[in-house]
Amino acid sequence: MVGDRGGTICHWCGEPLHWNPKKHRWEHPGGGLYIQVCRSCGARIDQPEPATKCPVCGSTDIVDDHCALPVHLPRHERRTKHG
Repeated sequence: MVGDRGGTICHWCGEPLHWNPKKHRWEHPGGGLYIQVCRSCGARIDQPEPATKCPVCGSTDIVDDHCALPVHLPRHERRTKHG
C-alpha cells in the first residue's frame, strides 16, 4: 500500500495516511477518517469511530478538525521504514 511506505500524507496535518481496503478510504495513523479536537483540553483525537467524549478529560465538547485528504509524495520524498 502506498500509505504504508510513507508516500501518502494528509494535506492538512502532514501525518502519514494508510489505505483501508475494507472501508475504501484513506485514514490517519489511529484509524480515523477525521481528526477531532477537544475544545476543553485541546486533545487531538484520532480513532476509528467518532468520539462523543474526550478520552483525556471526558468533555463532550468535541469538534471535527479535518478530514483525511491524501497527498501522494514523489518517490524521492517518501519516508521509508529504514530511515
